[in-house]
Amino acid sequence: MQYPELPTFAFISALLVLVPLPWHWRARNVATLAIIFWLFAVDVIYGVNAIVWAGNVRNPIPVWCDISAFFSFSFVQPFLIRSLQPPRLLLVLHMPFLLRPSVFANISRWFLLPVRCPTTAEIVKGG
Repeated sequence: MQYPELPTFAFISALLVLVPLPWHWRARNVATLAIIFWLFAVDVIYGVNAIVWAGNVRNPIPVWCDISAFFSFSFVQPFLIRSLQPPRLLLVLHMPFLLRPSVFANISRWFLLPVRCPTTAEIVKGG
């Protein structure tokens, strides 16, 4: 392996991103839990990709290529969705009942919507 630091730091960062998980789980902070989940998944994918494709261009695990592409595409979605939403302060000023969104709304925003887009693309692709 030409660059052994790539998978090493990817797996170390995957473990370090799990450190604040218990605190945010107790606080029921869905947005932070989602970021922890997505960053952990992407760091593990980067680590495995660095090991699988170290020094070659062959595709030894075709299924892993599909899985890593799916999650890498899904990783961008929550941040794009969040950037398209209006600022929270404007919503609260005009609609005070939106001060505390429901847990289901947060879960759908951070987990269900990001998985929907690559799943639809995979269905259309016919894979």
